[in-house]
Amino acid sequence: MPRFSFTGLETMPIARRNLQGMIFAAFLSGAALCLAAQTTAPAGSAPGTATVQLTPHYAPNATYTYDLEIDSHILRSGAGAGNPAELINASRVLMHVLPAAQQQGGGAVIELSFLQYNTTVRADASLQEALQKETSETDESARQMAPVRVQLQPDGTTKIVERPQGAVFDQPVAVLEQFARTDMLPIGPVAVGTHWKRTRIQDLPTMHFSLPLQMQCTLTGVQAVKGQPAATIAVQMQGASPLPPDGIPNAQQLAAAGLVARGSIDITGSSNNQYRETDGVLLSSSSQNHNVLKIQLMGATPEPQDVTTTIDSTGTVKLIAEKR
Repeated sequence: MPRFSFTGLETMPIARRNLQGMIFAAFLSGAALCLAAQTTAPAGSAPGTATVQLTPHYAPNATYTYDLEIDSHILRSGAGAGNPAELINASRVLMHVLPAAQQQGGGAVIELSFLQYNTTVRADASLQEALQKETSETDESARQMAPVRVQLQPDGTTKIVERPQGAVFDQPVAVLEQFARTDMLPIGPVAVGTHWKRTRIQDLPTMHFSLPLQMQCTLTGVQAVKGQPAATIAVQMQGASPLPPDGIPNAQQLAAAGLVARGSIDITGSSNNQYRETDGVLLSSSSQNHNVLKIQLMGATPEPQDVTTTIDSTGTVKLIAEKR
């Protein structure tokens, strides 16, 4: 693994898995699958305006296949300045609604697995080999992992009822869980121009904490997709927080080197998400996100040293096949 230099003191860089976890968390939080906790019925519908109602109805034993692509550009600046890198993830997800006989507690249970999961690394020679090695390990784990089962709750949230155990699966599980979420959808009928706010608690397992995200959602349009009515929801998202001590990458190594580290994370993004009116199934989405991870190190020099990692990501999700 390459190293950063802080005025003569060398320490391990921010772990790639923390970066990759941040990339997926940021993308999934404000992007194609950024789904927030339901609150009260949305406000803003104009009297007399035609409305639509987006309620998820998953037919037992139905299957949905999605393609997911995330293109992330990573840049380190400050005391840990380095050359940029790019991670491109292309995945295919199978979502299977379990038969009625296998449902639990009255709520639909969704089984999710990867049909494909591949990450391409583009970086200079000093980073390429290390990044590619760790990325390949995550890719292989995702492709071979057992399906994740997620139960839809009456309040619109989700609960993981079965998943493979181990930290190596945290990131792939977090990706899969998002495909079962329906809680970005508004409660009750809405008209074009209706807006509603959401607060979502986004788990960041690689950083050992959860980040509250504030979202502004708007129904921006209703149109036909392959002859069926569909609604588009736009989302603006922002969340920022200090990191807990154990959420700072390589915290133990830094402490052993005599450094006091403080960290913070800032995520902003926007997305457009298209749902089918008849059953609330996600059809497609696109997103842009800007994420900043800042680590301040004290003790190596008289003045604190900052290491800032910026991740700019674009992503798309598309329903490519379904069977009932």
